[in-house]
Amino acid sequence: MVFAAVVRHMVLLATVGLVAATDSGASASTPQDSEPAPTPVTARNHPESNRTTAEELLRELQRRRPVNTVIPPSGARDRASVSSEPKLWPEGWTVLDHPGRLERVGAWWVFHFQDNKAGGSLKILPNASLEVMAHIQADSENADSFTVSGEMTVFGGENYLLVRTARRRTAASPSPAVTEAESSTAPEAPIAADASVEDVLAVMEAQQPVDALLAAEGLMPSHDDAKKGYAARASRIDGSPIVSRLGRVVPQGDWWAFRFESTHGDAPDQPIKLLPSKNTERMVQARERENVGLVFVVSGEVTAFEGENFLLPRLAVQRINLGNLRK
Repeated sequence: MVFAAVVRHMVLLATVGLVAATDSGASASTPQDSEPAPTPVTARNHPESNRTTAEELLRELQRRRPVNTVIPPSGARDRASVSSEPKLWPEGWTVLDHPGRLERVGAWWVFHFQDNKAGGSLKILPNASLEVMAHIQADSENADSFTVSGEMTVFGGENYLLVRTARRRTAASPSPAVTEAESSTAPEAPIAADASVEDVLAVMEAQQPVDALLAAEGLMPSHDDAKKGYAARASRIDGSPIVSRLGRVVPQGDWWAFRFESTHGDAPDQPIKLLPSKNTERMVQARERENVGLVFVVSGEVTAFEGENFLLPRLAVQRINLGNLRK
């Protein structure tokens, strides 16, 4: 029995091996529609078979390169249109000793610069310096030329000039106290090393600038009616400060004005006109966006012109509305 079982087991193993051999032969005899993938041995023996050529790499990089739109240069006509736009000087830009002439144009005094480097023609903001220049212009038969220094402001896409100092340009004339003989014997520069003190002073006096600084207090209206009107209308001196005052921006004729709010039951000041500037423009824009209950905290400089005060806001902050949280 044991021998018979062993024989049957051997026959079964032989049959299974014959079937496996038949299957492997059938797979080997299938037609080769494509070449088999290279084996690791083939890749090691022929590494150049899978290497990308330089031409293929270049074509691939060119295909992946981003397409940039080329902007052609602007023509002469476009450049001319851009350059014709008015150039604005920034707020606070300083004008130093620029000559020119003053002219009344409508409701504004306009200063025409001689060199056109400081803005061509600019409207002058009302202050004491402008009042002095205006009185000289009115009393003179000919158009006077001035040399002015000041600072720029910006409002509504336009520059304005606040004149700080003004000099009247006049022709040089010898002092009446000096005779012709004395003027002819006056020493000329350069000064000698052994020159006396008198010679040095004479040369320095001869080299004084022709321009004369205008004094505001000496050229104000002299008659009593003008003085009374000035004292009654202008409540603040030119150049006096205003610090952290509450108020609202309101229209007043062709101007924008700052209307003060009363504090601690005190009577509020009269509304004061705002000079054109960046801070004025920002407050006007904020008022147009939010007109209800808009209050500003303003600090600035007061100017005076022909008996009326104006305010140049240096700092303007919108007060936060606390609602019911306010005491």
